Order: sequence, then structure tokens, then C-alpha cells
Amino acid sequence: MIDWHDDAPPRYRHVLLVEPRGRLRLSRLRRVKVHAGGIVWYGDYLFVAGGSAGIRVFRLDDLTKVRNRLRTGGYRYVLPQLTVYTAEHDDGAGPLTYSFMSLDRRGTEDHLVAGEYGRKGGSHRLISYAIDPATGVAAQRRPGSVGAD
Repeated sequence: MIDWHDDAPPRYRHVLLVEPRGRLRLSRLRRVKVHAGGIVWYGDYLFVAGGSAGIRVFRLDDLTKVRNRLRTGGYRYVLPQLTVYTAEHDDGAGPLTYSFMSLDRRGTEDHLVAGEYGRKGGSHRLISYAIDPATGVAAQRRPGSVGAD
């Protein structure tokens, strides 16, 4: 990110992705450890391919300046995770490892497309999540659940 209001001239700053823990949303933060094989910025959201954890979703409006930088390894800004998408899988197939991701704008609705890196002799799977144009996040199939196509 570019920090426009602390310094003159503006400075580029790294942002630490964190997962809120505990009762209060930002009371305890755990660093998100992820390879980030794919990142999609879509509207107000950042989607990160998170390996076996699924697609991690961050709302950019939640970017927070940290007062005690010792707790965040020197990072001045953190971005807390909003939610995560994971796909159901068939018996015996094993869970999908979200290795890479992109945005598909073909057709009438946009989709997040994620895939799994298949080692020699292993599976190669792709998954797609329709994005709800009204909210900018994955469309809900039933209350509290997003579905992959």
C-alpha cells in the first residue's frame, strides 16, 4: 500500500495479512502463513489462494494501522481476514489445495477460478465461484454458505 498521510513524500508499505482470534475482533491476531499462489483484487475485496485453507477473503476497508508494532513483527498496517471459502469434495478425493487463482470475466457474471497444482500422477482440479455483483463476494447458495460451480 501507499501511506499518503504519515510521511512526505508518500511511502510504500507492506501489509501483514492476519487472522483475528479471540472474542474481540482485533484483540489477538495470528499471522496468515500462506504461499499466496494467486491474488485477486475485486472491488473492495482481496482474495488469496490459501493452500489447504481455501480462498482467504479480506475486505480492504478493514485495513488497520497498528499502534504496537512489536506484536506484528514491525508491520505498521494489518489486514484482518474476513472469511474463507473451501470446497466440498467427493469421498476419497481429498480436499482441494488452492495453489493458484485468477478472475474470469467471461459470460454474464464474474467468477473466481482456483486450481490445484498436480504433481506427476496426481490430480489436477479446478473450481469456480460465481461473484455476486451486488456484494462483490461469492454468491450464496444457501444462507451462510457459498457454493462452487
